[in-house]
Amino acid sequence: GGRAFALRLHRPGYRSMGELQSELQWMAHLNANGLGTPEPLASIDGSYCHEINGTIVDVLEWLEGETLTERLCSAHPDKLVATFCELGRSLAELHVICDKWAVPSGFTRPDWNVEGLVGEAPVWNRFWENPLLSPELRRELANARAAAGNTLSKIAPQLDHGLIHADVIPDNVLVAGDRIHLIDFDDGGYGFRLFDLATTLNKIPASANQGRYEAAFLDGYLAIGDMDLTWLPLFRALRCFTYIGWIMTRMDQPGSAARLEKFILAARPHLDCFEELTR
Repeated sequence: GGRAFALRLHRPGYRSMGELQSELQWMAHLNANGLGTPEPLASIDGSYCHEINGTIVDVLEWLEGETLTERLCSAHPDKLVATFCELGRSLAELHVICDKWAVPSGFTRPDWNVEGLVGEAPVWNRFWENPLLSPELRRELANARAAAGNTLSKIAPQLDHGLIHADVIPDNVLVAGDRIHLIDFDDGGYGFRLFDLATTLNKIPASANQGRYEAAFLDGYLAIGDMDLTWLPLFRALRCFTYIGWIMTRMDQPGSAARLEKFILAARPHLDCFEELTR
């Protein structure tokens, strides 16, 4: 009957102590405001992270539930429509809570802004220079990157920008009864809110009900959050491109070549109509 906890050991050199401390301060604030994220445990000195023999560690409350990935395999489509609607509401609530939060001094997280997506040093590497792509595909992605940079520079001031989770995919959503829990804030930081929506929409698996799930997710979001969806297709394209950059530093891992092929396949339809997306 006692509480269960998760001890996290972080990859050396991937996130700084400041970034991890900021992530946990953020999660604690969301939890305190009713979002149902895992609650970080502070040590007796009040800090959330400690370095032990060169490894940064922290402790989170363990949450029960099944992942949305698991639920997609077993639940009735009508039940899943309700789940995706609730997921949209949860993401909108996250954005609303963050907009009211005065971030603590020293708060530091990545920024998925114009520079972070298509600048000289994007958050997830220079996707248009992935050496495993064909020269033709690299050229297409470089052209798309340039066009996106021009468009984003013009529209950025009118877009909603703030703290985003940036990885609300089925593996990072726990479902317990009717309750949604968002986990894994590792990629979270600042960014365009449309990018947050695009991340979730892009990872809804293809099925006869995919369109229903996408509509339910957006309906749930718009019931709480105000959002102009005009540029959503552009952000769905950019989200696909980021994974081609992400895999660049992981090509030594098993299965990475197959994953790259999957990412290219997902990006292809967006590239084919990219001129329309940036008009």
